[in-house]
Amino acid sequence: MREEIVNLDNNISIHVSRPDVPPLDEGATVEHRRRLLSVMHLHNEYEFLRVDRGVFSCATLEGELTLNEGDIIFINKYVPHSTFEERSHTLTTLIQFRLPSEGDSITRYISRFTSISDTPACVFKKGTPEFEEIRYSFDTILDEYASKKPFWSDYIYNHMLMLIASLRRQGVISDQIQKKREEINKIRPVLEYINDNCGESLSTAQLSSMFNFNEQYFCRLFKSIVGTSPINYINFVRVSKAEKLLKTETSLLKVANDMGFSSLSYFNRVFKKYKHYSPGEYKKIIRAREFE
Repeated sequence: MREEIVNLDNNISIHVSRPDVPPLDEGATVEHRRRLLSVMHLHNEYEFLRVDRGVFSCATLEGELTLNEGDIIFINKYVPHSTFEERSHTLTTLIQFRLPSEGDSITRYISRFTSISDTPACVFKKGTPEFEEIRYSFDTILDEYASKKPFWSDYIYNHMLMLIASLRRQGVISDQIQKKREEINKIRPVLEYINDNCGESLSTAQLSSMFNFNEQYFCRLFKSIVGTSPINYINFVRVSKAEKLLKTETSLLKVANDMGFSSLSYFNRVFKKYKHYSPGEYKKIIRAREFE
């Protein structure tokens, strides 16, 4: 059961599921068997889950991770995953949270682009130094919610930030956007134009001419700042905006056309390049999330 415990505004929220961990009934049999807990789904929240009893596993598109009692798993936002109980009577504690969107739409798109190479999911094994750093903030969030002491929501919010800081310190997720803010401003008009006109036909020749750059210099400058070619970035913005349309009843063909893709097959290929699954599969995953 997911229970919202903090909703400071539309962009900051946290959910927790913390079951009681009663002792097993006398004579209860622990079976080693695999049971599906949640079908493949994704969400725009960071997720931390601790195994309080039993054995738990999480499958992503990059493989499967197994947790034993006491271990904690981090699942990155926008990562498709399914979960399994590997032993009967397994119990887990879950924290999911979403931090405020950082900056304007340009900053958010580049931030999402630079996070493509981040770790989809990571297990912190009980007893390791890395685990202890994560466990401290994880337990503090749970304790503050249970106690409701003065300023408890402030404590929770700050420990959400500490969890993200721990992940960055350990190299699990990146923070490239902070290092590139000043450089991004050099080509901000180009980025804004791409953001507003990604559904149109765009090329490096057109963009460089429009903003008075030599085309070769423009391509080198763009890649040095954003980390990819203008065309790759244009397609990423198109895919990001297509995600929102795919949550509606709009047909795949119309989404492809509206986002400037020359054909449905090209749309499928580009979408899968960045999201690792097709637009049709994405629709199914979103529906599964709605009924989770």
